Amino acid sequence: MDCRQESINPYYYAKSAVKLQKLNHQVVKDSNTAHQLFQQGSLDDAVVSGTTAQGLQNNKNLYYLYRSGNNFVNLNTAKGAVLANKQLRQALYLAVNRTQLSKKVLEDGSKPSYTFSAPNAAKDPASGKDFTTAAQPKETYNVAKAKKLWQAGLKQLGKSKLDLTLVASDTTTDKNVSEFLQSQLESKLPGLKVTVKNLPSKSAYNLVANDKYDLYLSLRLNDYA
Repeated sequence: MDCRQESINPYYYAKSAVKLQKLNHQVVKDSNTAHQLFQQGSLDDAVVSGTTAQGLQNNKNLYYLYRSGNNFVNLNTAKGAVLANKQLRQALYLAVNRTQLSKKVLEDGSKPSYTFSAPNAAKDPASGKDFTTAAQPKETYNVAKAKKLWQAGLKQLGKSKLDLTLVASDTTTDKNVSEFLQSQLESKLPGLKVTVKNLPSKSAYNLVANDKYDLYLSLRLNDYA
């Protein structure tokens, strides 16, 4: 946990309209701890997910706030990396039950995501359709097809099994999502072992920057629509 203070910018063009003079911001990686601090009056708001959110569904203080963004898995497709193989990547995509992830693991109002773009963020200039609609794949979850693609990809590489490393941050949410992805992929793709590394964000990013990963759980939030 760390604590930061952010004060108003005296050069902001509309500073007279800003009523909040200072913000004390605490980074709390565990959802349950954040809720406990909120109950104690140490925090004015706290982000919760998973079992903590599940237990607060009838709590008057619980709010669902829409954030335009997307959690996604970044794949290492560098030359020589095993996931440079297209069929293996397609198999990974089709093997994850995103509805189960959002409803049973996150339980925080998140919606299943099938595209890189979040809803209501951008439109296809040619058709005027939301990018999430225009780019929606025809298939999003198909275990039987995922297994066929997986076996085909392994055959192309001359392998019968594969070890992949999944890197993610050490927050409660990322730990839960990592465990879910590990279980989904290992149980549905024969010969696959997924090693999870939950690390502080900076350490996780350093591994990714140096191509020491296969899968990286990441987040993209839109600055504006």
